[in-house]
Amino acid sequence: MINWPALSSEQIESTAEQFRNEALDALGIDRSTLPVPVERIAEFHLGYELDFTDQEADIIGGIDFRANVILINPRIENHEGRYNFTIAHEIGHHCLHRELYIKHQDELGILCRSKARPVEEVQADRFAEALLMPPGPVRAATKASKWRYATSAKSRRALAVDIQKALDLKSVSISAIESRLDHLSISPRRLTTFQRVAKTIQNYFQGR
Repeated sequence: MINWPALSSEQIESTAEQFRNEALDALGIDRSTLPVPVERIAEFHLGYELDFTDQEADIIGGIDFRANVILINPRIENHEGRYNFTIAHEIGHHCLHRELYIKHQDELGILCRSKARPVEEVQADRFAEALLMPPGPVRAATKASKWRYATSAKSRRALAVDIQKALDLKSVSISAIESRLDHLSISPRRLTTFQRVAKTIQNYFQGR
C-alpha cells in the first residue's frame, strides 16, 4: 500500500504548467497552442505506447510504468473529450506518482476506475484539468463571455460552451471545463445590485 503525499492545488498547477511548457518546447510546438496535444505528448515526448485493450467495464484507463504503456478502454476512443482527458490523467500519474510507484517493486502500475476516487486519482484529475486548460486563457475567455455573471446551472453550462468555442477546446468536454472553472474559483457568480442595474442598462442599449 502506497502512502501518497499530500499535494496542494498550487503544487499540481505548477507541475502541470512546467511539464506542459517543457513538452511543447521539446516537440517544437508553440506554448500557447490549444488544444494541448496530449496524445502526441504521451507518445513522442514521454515515449508511451497507447494500448486499446478491453478492460473491466469500470476501468477507463491505466498506466504501466515499467512497460511504458498507457492503457485506454476502447469504449472511449471515439469520445474525444473523455479520450483526451484520460490521456492527460495518465500523464498526471506519470508526473506526480511515477517515482514513488517505481520504488515499490511489487506494484506494476495504476488502473483508473470510473467510480473510485482515491487521493492519487483526484490528484491526476486536477493535473489533467491544468494540463489541458491553462489558467490564463480560461480566465480571459471567461471575462469575454456574456455569461460571466450568470448564476444558474444552465447559464454556467453556457459559459463553459463559450470557453470551449473561444479556446477551440473541442477535444475537452463541457463537464471538464465546468470542473476547471470551479477549481479556478471563476465559476459564474452572483451580481451585486449595482452590477445588475449596470448590466440591464448595457443590455438595453445593445439591443437598440
